[in-house]
Order: sequence, then structure tokens, then C-alpha cells
Amino acid sequence: MNITVTEIGTSRILEVQPGFIFKETGDIMDLVGSAMGHSASKVIILEQQLPPVFFNLRSGVAGEFLQKFVNYRIRVAIVGNFDKFNSKALKDFIFESNKGKQVYFAANMEDARQNWHNK
Repeated sequence: MNITVTEIGTSRILEVQPGFIFKETGDIMDLVGSAMGHSASKVIILEQQLPPVFFNLRSGVAGEFLQKFVNYRIRVAIVGNFDKFNSKALKDFIFESNKGKQVYFAANMEDARQNWHNK
């Protein structure tokens, strides 16, 4: 997994670079470990890096993956175009997630880096 670490204000943000695909919970735990090793309190991943089943909320994959970040108090932003999934449940999940501070769904990297940073 290729990562970069960015500092914005007092936040250290770990960004997973394109090309890596998360396939299982162990991959997420590797990312959590990398974030902790770099003293990053936030991570940014791209929607296309997640398996399509992640966006089918009935599968439970989103909950399983995101719970790892919650358990270790690492905030996560997922960047992408989520309208293509055409799911009211997903749209509602994104809306509710974006009200909080733990999980943020962003339309683009600038949004993930700047607006989420201020949450």
C-alpha cells in the first residue's frame, strides 16, 4: 500500500494512493496500523479502492470496515461519486455519517482535505 502523509494545521492525514484495493478487514487493519505508526488521526481513501460490496449496506462490509477506524479513534474520509450506486439507504448513510466527525464522504480530495479538516 502506497501512502502519503499530509499535515494541515495540527492534523496529520494519511492518504492511500491510487492503485491499492482493500479486499478484507486485514487490509483495513494494516491501514489503521500505518496511521498509528505515522501518528495520523485521519485517513483518506478513494471510493474505487473499496470493494463494490462495501456500498451495498446489507452486506455488512461497510460496517465491518468502518468499525475498525472507530475502534482506534481514527477518522476516515472516503472520496468519490456515490450517486452512481443509486441507493437510498447509502445516500441516507452518507448524510448521517457526514453529520458526525468519525466518517466523512467527500466528493473530491479538496473537500476531504479542507472541509473535513475543519470538522
